[in-house]
Amino acid sequence: MDEDYVRQYHESLQHLAEVGFDIAEFEIPDDWIKRRVASSGPRGIRYRKVREAVRSKFLSKLDAVLEYFAFTISPVSDKTPREEIGFTGRKKI
Repeated sequence: MDEDYVRQYHESLQHLAEVGFDIAEFEIPDDWIKRRVASSGPRGIRYRKVREAVRSKFLSKLDAVLEYFAFTISPVSDKTPREEIGFTGRKKI
């Protein structure tokens, strides 16, 4: 996951922080963002120019923030179904 997506994600989290939400646990730690190996050989290791986050780790943080808001904002009761946000798989027909 390109570092630019992480930056955009953090900008979105900052908007939430500005209206009073605690977003610390949803931030992507800087040590999750690294330069990936582009190639290696007799001349050594070459790294990509752009830093990247591991996609699965990025998506785990994104999923966590979506779940947080699903339970914080949407009412949970047997009578009113909770509105789903985030990503869902295709439904079987």
